[in-house]
Amino acid sequence: MVEAGFYEIINRKPTGRFLHLYFDPKRDVPDEAKEVHGHSRDDLVRLSGKRIFADRAQEIIDFIRGAKLVAHNAKFDTRFFDMEFKAAGLNPLSTYCEGIIDSLAIAQRLYPGQRNTLDALLNRLVGKDNYERELHGALLDAQLLSQVYLIMTVDQKGLEFNERSLTKSGPKLTPAR
Repeated sequence: MVEAGFYEIINRKPTGRFLHLYFDPKRDVPDEAKEVHGHSRDDLVRLSGKRIFADRAQEIIDFIRGAKLVAHNAKFDTRFFDMEFKAAGLNPLSTYCEGIIDSLAIAQRLYPGQRNTLDALLNRLVGKDNYERELHGALLDAQLLSQVYLIMTVDQKGLEFNERSLTKSGPKLTPAR
């Protein structure tokens, strides 16, 4: 793992608090990974101050303690965190938070058969045309995911559309035959 980003939302509102960390992977970064995040090992050594995940694990634990985490394709991310926590002699990620919500599973339930990458969801829900990023960063992804998650989980129960309310505010809708 080379980077972690967390963006706090309380009561469905961003608080402005975040945690963004880089880690020295202690090895060369594979070309495929560099294509995703754009960082070489030298970049990561500089950005991390030569600190590895274990050096920063307590900061993550303190930030997420008691929170519900949202991750897109949570199993993928959780596997990396669990591996790093184990290497640091710590418990799995799920022991430090109140639960992990997989936004990909939500998207697949809401939009079956469609592309449900974070970029595709941003295009669909936030309306950012051609929202294809060349590089992915943990904090930016966390901020963007928070927007998508909030939209996907809006509680629609208070929106009551019945014939009476439609007639009062506008034309009566007739079902198509």
